[in-house]
Amino acid sequence: MTDTDAYGGTDAAVYTYTAAAGLVYGSLAAMTPGVPVWVEFDIKNPNDGNALDQLRVYVRDSNAAYHWRRVVKVPAVADGWVTYAFTFTPRTTGTGHNLFFSNADTGLLRSVLIGRPRVYHSNERVLGGRRPTIAAAATDPATTQTLVNDLRAKLISLGILG
Repeated sequence: MTDTDAYGGTDAAVYTYTAAAGLVYGSLAAMTPGVPVWVEFDIKNPNDGNALDQLRVYVRDSNAAYHWRRVVKVPAVADGWVTYAFTFTPRTTGTGHNLFFSNADTGLLRSVLIGRPRVYHSNERVLGGRRPTIAAAATDPATTQTLVNDLRAKLISLGILG
């Protein structure tokens, strides 16, 4: 099942973990020791009454060696899409790398929206940042003003506007 992603596309996927240790993962290119790696992804509360509270994210190779791992909070429904971005510097190359998303609510069968997972080598962050919820389309001047005010308030709350 797919859903609208953080930029209005339709490539976000709803994942329902049917086991405490259920995994969603994707293959990565080889890592170079000493070159910074960015892990970035969007997550959203699916607003289905059955959302995860936490999501475990990690990079592991085919030898079961962990190169990086974190537990992140699934945002509240009102927060919309939230981008998480982390960096690490691999010490070894390893082989067969995968980016894993795992149920961190042990024993609970819950769901989460995951969009645009990406991993890249760079000394600086390329994309991302916490974004406000995408507003609905306005069909009249009153709605336009309401949506502009809502967006402005959200940008102020995120510290983007003063």
